[in-house]
Amino acid sequence: MFSEKCGISGEVELLWTLGIGVNRDYRTRAISVSPETYTYNSVERNGLQSANTVTTPLVSGANLTKDQCPKTTEELQDMPGNSYRELVGSLQYIPRPDISFALRRLTQFLEDPGHARLEAPRRALRYIKGTKNRSLNLGGDVADLAECMDSDWGGDRDDQKSISAYIFRMGDGAISSKTKNQTSVTL
Repeated sequence: MFSEKCGISGEVELLWTLGIGVNRDYRTRAISVSPETYTYNSVERNGLQSANTVTTPLVSGANLTKDQCPKTTEELQDMPGNSYRELVGSLQYIPRPDISFALRRLTQFLEDPGHARLEAPRRALRYIKGTKNRSLNLGGDVADLAECMDSDWGGDRDDQKSISAYIFRMGDGAISSKTKNQTSVTL
């Protein structure tokens, strides 16, 4: 039915989609998803080819708050178009659980990013640039299930809610991850 509606057959193995490489290893029953080409294109599109790489997607202890949003008409007009929104949007298509916390923080300010926050998504892209050879691995011979959880205490300065994150891994790959604000307020 799908092939009739979309005109696509499943006779050819998927190797690329949207600049993301897909490699399937039949022997180990694993799939590796590599965003290297997509990362290169994003770096080039944002003029960061010669930028130094960084070891973390956000500055440690970064305080991104609503107080940094533009408040006057002049400040709003001084913002350089939709570059913040475009950059954060492009980061969302990179299949890397290690940037999920940074993305969650960055997407809170899509409406009014402010000058103080314009460097944050560029830093995340510089991190991805430095780790572009990493891939998301799914499956594999090892069938162990592992989980990691973490939270901060009142980490969202605007609403005083703690931020929680988890990742579940099966074998060599992440199968689920999430970052979100907790529902209760930290006092």
